[in-house]
Amino acid sequence: MRKILSFIFVLSLCVPLSYAQLIKPRSSSIVTIGGESYYVHTVKKGETLYSLARLYSVSQEDILKNNPQAVEGLQPDQVLKIPVVQEEGRKRNERQKFDTHIVNQGETLYAISKRYGISVPILLEDNPGLDPAALSVGQELKIRKKSIGNTSHEQLDEQWGDYRDAINSVSSDYKYHLVEKGETLFSLSRATGISIDEIKAANDDLEGGLRAGAMIKLPVKDTTLRVTYEIKVDTQARTVPGTNLLWPGKVKDLSDSSSVRTGQPVGPGWFFDDFPAEIEDRSNSTDLQVALLLPLKGSDGTSNRNFLDFYQGVLLAMEDLKSAGISSHLNLYNTGRSAREVYDIVQSPDFENTDLILGPVYEECFAPVLDFARRERVAVVSPLATLEREHSPLMYQLAPDAANKYDKLREFLTADKNVVLITGKEPDTEMESELKAFLPVNTHRVAYASTMPAASFEKYVSGDRENVFVISCNDEFVVDEILAKISSMQNNLAARSIMNPDIRIIGNARWSRFHSNIDKNLYFKLKLTFVTSYHADRSDSRIQNFDKRYIAAFGSLPTLYSYRGYDAAKLFVRATMTPGRDFTEKVNRQGLEGLLQMPYHFVQKKRNSTLQNDQWALVLYNPDYTIEVK
Repeated sequence: MRKILSFIFVLSLCVPLSYAQLIKPRSSSIVTIGGESYYVHTVKKGETLYSLARLYSVSQEDILKNNPQAVEGLQPDQVLKIPVVQEEGRKRNERQKFDTHIVNQGETLYAISKRYGISVPILLEDNPGLDPAALSVGQELKIRKKSIGNTSHEQLDEQWGDYRDAINSVSSDYKYHLVEKGETLFSLSRATGISIDEIKAANDDLEGGLRAGAMIKLPVKDTTLRVTYEIKVDTQARTVPGTNLLWPGKVKDLSDSSSVRTGQPVGPGWFFDDFPAEIEDRSNSTDLQVALLLPLKGSDGTSNRNFLDFYQGVLLAMEDLKSAGISSHLNLYNTGRSAREVYDIVQSPDFENTDLILGPVYEECFAPVLDFARRERVAVVSPLATLEREHSPLMYQLAPDAANKYDKLREFLTADKNVVLITGKEPDTEMESELKAFLPVNTHRVAYASTMPAASFEKYVSGDRENVFVISCNDEFVVDEILAKISSMQNNLAARSIMNPDIRIIGNARWSRFHSNIDKNLYFKLKLTFVTSYHADRSDSRIQNFDKRYIAAFGSLPTLYSYRGYDAAKLFVRATMTPGRDFTEKVNRQGLEGLLQMPYHFVQKKRNSTLQNDQWALVLYNPDYTIEVK
């Protein structure tokens, strides 16, 4: 009996401790943007969208709506803004006795907090939607009586500095500034490079000048226009007659230019493939002209965000190249989605001195560009498209060749591994088909059903070999079920001291976009492994430095398109400016150095064909919460 009571006593001590360890405190940092209040949360190792949604009593969709960059997955030290939701407990709390303060003319929230000695977080918590940069005369503020006088002036100065830093970490439209004693509109304008009129336009009540302690907004300037190299934008359409000279003495009918393909006759007895295919060495150029062809605006005048991100990545690459002593000019051409429009651009006088072509995006637009490339012996880069019809030994495709997609998974699917193929609801038939040739003959095959208990997986695991579970499923809820049951099975075997099987999951790159239900901790525990054509490891210092520069320059987080734009420009401009006649060898040598997404290596599978990148990224989630990219 004594032993039982002792056990109960020990258990009673352990339970509250374990529970307390599971409950993480919410961020104490609250900011207001556009009349809405948000917690500013810095992601910690192991946190997921699901755990944060529960912690802050909001939906995962609400978090993603306010933090679109989180779609790519959470990373330690990532900063999120999470909506403040008024819960019933808080509403009851607000019925406590408060003093009411009426805002007077010229009064700042900084001065009010010091007058009452009340902390900034409490003041903001009790007044949802309160914006320190937008106080209005006559506005009523709740002052919590029991908190009056609890915070010193020195503590408040520190808290206001913390507030400014917190809101600047999540604000994209403005930078927030605390006015210092003696600061004027003139001195602030000189220090920031923002005109007095721009500062006044961003803030409602500055006619009387600046007041010490006031929180004001400074518009984020568009640094795209500050680049020191030349940017030419060609958006004009020209009338093209039905017949135009392409080569001296040869005529080409362009009445339907979208139908013209490489290898078709230009005139009697002439074929494109008869022209020189060797790229001319331009390493001695003192003014390299780079043409960037992107459909930045559609026919309806709207911008495509992905292509703008790509362009901004190119801009940062050009800055780095200039810092490295490589002189070049970037000429941006806004294209449509037809060979006719691209032909207009290629025939323009501005284009005639082009030394390197990045783009276009769509395959149907390449024919006029390849015509020019053959005449001028310049390289053409297909930065995004996987080309099926257009082929040229002058063209380089960054999207990796599908034939090499699973080469890096071979080492995990050998006969000495215990391989289990699990097919779930909405199977990933594409992945299954492509992996078919790699699976060993003794692969176990399991048709998953939700009624299967975790213990049912035990008969498929081995204790002396690595167990590789290949999961074929496109339904994220079913994927989550399967992962949870495999994890539970592993825990049960270890708890019963039978074995702790070594498990690796082979999944699909699309899983990284799952966000509704997946517990991302299982990715690390079960060593999720997949191949992808686009991947940037945000734990890598190069990516982190690029992200900081990109945010400072453009006021938004980079996307995978931004990284691809940076890599495309840096790789091919460097190669063009490197001495040597073998352009492909120069590109492959440069493709191993200082890029963001992955190594690039280009091969030509048959004579006169396009050179394709044969490198896919192998992504491995490790149990120590690191992500390795090979």
